[in-house]
Amino acid sequence: MEADFRVTGVWVNEGYDSEWNWAGSYRTTFGADKTVVQSGWRNEDHGIYEISEDGTFLTAYYTENYINNPGIGLELLEGYTYTVRYQIDPEQDTLYAAYSQEFQDARYSNADDGILTREP
Repeated sequence: MEADFRVTGVWVNEGYDSEWNWAGSYRTTFGADKTVVQSGWRNEDHGIYEISEDGTFLTAYYTENYINNPGIGLELLEGYTYTVRYQIDPEQDTLYAAYSQEFQDARYSNADDGILTREP
């Protein structure tokens, strides 16, 4: 991986448009302190991440996950955890997100496997 590649900052999924595609738009923020937050239409998920030794991918472990229920607000989804493996492509300055089976089975979110780019 290129030495100057930085994963920290805000990334958005392809097709991100909070006004016209609000149900399918997600932001993922990687902190310098190895924390990660993914937020979207009705979710706010928190966790930590680690970068592989060879720098080709990172794995995020989302362990504190919330769903926004109408009229109630954000509620913690007790016991619900999932992982996402992000393939790093420094040449394209993108990440490819692959969600765990636990995420796919739960169906709490509209996020999906796919490419993330830096927020403009």
